[in-house]
Amino acid sequence: MASVSYCLNPKCPNPSDPANSGKSACIHCGSELLLQGRYRLVAPLGGGGFGRTFEVDDNGARRVLKVLLKEHPKAVELFKQEADVLVRLRHPGIPKVDRDGYFIFTPAHSTESFHCLVMEKIAGANLQDWLKHRGRPISQEQAVNWLKQLSEILDQVHRLNYFHRDIKPHNIMCKPNGQLVLIDFGTAREVSATYFAKVGQGQNVTGIVSPGYTPPEQTNGKAVPQSDFFALGRTFVYLLTGKPPTAFPENPRTGRLMWRKGAPQVSDAVANVIDYLMAPFPGNRPQSPQMVLQCLEEIKLDGAESQLPTQLPTTGQTKLRATAGASGAKKQSSINRLRPLNSGLNKTEKDVFDWKKKLLAGTAVLMVSIGASQIYGSLRYGVFPANPVWLLSTLPSTHLLQKSLNNAGSVNAIALSPNGQTLVSASSGTIRIWNLRDGTGADSQVGAFSKIGQYGGGES
Repeated sequence: MASVSYCLNPKCPNPSDPANSGKSACIHCGSELLLQGRYRLVAPLGGGGFGRTFEVDDNGARRVLKVLLKEHPKAVELFKQEADVLVRLRHPGIPKVDRDGYFIFTPAHSTESFHCLVMEKIAGANLQDWLKHRGRPISQEQAVNWLKQLSEILDQVHRLNYFHRDIKPHNIMCKPNGQLVLIDFGTAREVSATYFAKVGQGQNVTGIVSPGYTPPEQTNGKAVPQSDFFALGRTFVYLLTGKPPTAFPENPRTGRLMWRKGAPQVSDAVANVIDYLMAPFPGNRPQSPQMVLQCLEEIKLDGAESQLPTQLPTTGQTKLRATAGASGAKKQSSINRLRPLNSGLNKTEKDVFDWKKKLLAGTAVLMVSIGASQIYGSLRYGVFPANPVWLLSTLPSTHLLQKSLNNAGSVNAIALSPNGQTLVSASSGTIRIWNLRDGTGADSQVGAFSKIGQYGGGES
């Protein structure tokens, strides 16, 4: 049976004439019907603006042909850029384009030329249409699965120094097997020194704005790779609530989207990741797709617990609430890093991190000890607060302790444990915990067994 042939010439009087079937040239305008010697147009799929799309037959395989109908310089630049990006990318979540997939078509008896791009045909529906047909939001389990897929796709894109700039439900296809495919790379931008120089100098770069999904910095013409994460988070707000992000208010103080009540099926753990993606300031978002994947790997959705570990990378003293198991107890952690805690740090950073942990523990001990020693002192002397000098005078081997404290330098405060066996001293930037003898031992048995040094060095 002869193949249907649709004429690509926009001025053809009868481009869909069945009489063209199987022919090499249009019987009405004489234009070529077998493009590049292999692509035969089967039917138009849609169009608008500067372009149209067609389904084509490529020696038995069905593909999609995008045609740029206007010779607008910026449109041509973006069209060629999409071709270049897709030729270089190879991932099941990105439409495949062969190296000869980009070409220029000129109709018969015409001086006009049209830029063409043939790409893999993605079976399925975009997520906007998919969710409308479904009629209800997705579950958090599906959200985690899809977020992993899209983060892996973005990992491929960002590794080639590109970012998409127009992530939204309409630009994500869902195949029948559940595989997501990110489409429409016409707005993708290369991350280059020239690009960042323009942004750094305050120059606006060509803006791509999709209301509700585009981050503030991109609206202002200063998109960065982290702009993709904001749009990704907003996409999942739509998928988890069934409503566009514009349906929810923003907190006037923080700028964060107040969407959680619209998704009661979502745990704090998953919602925290979505909010992390949508942080108003790019520096407070994940800095790479790998950071998103790490967060997702540490979320457990097995019914026993759904929790975000304290190692979720974030920035700026952001407090993260996490559901801690079946008890429903809440945990909070405050992390001021752009990377996992104590992971991938150099030696100096690890020392500082360990110092901070010890400082917190030492401070807690000091506070408890001060309280206990004041009770002890008030009972002994009838005075509250108790004078530290009086407390010291009651201790065994006071001259040994005084000698050790003199070696420690200026001491601003001390605290004694109720059992008289532990003393905590505090001086500028230093906390020491002393193991006290019962009064019968030697000098060597009196001294510090633990100390927290100052940031950047100090005694050990």
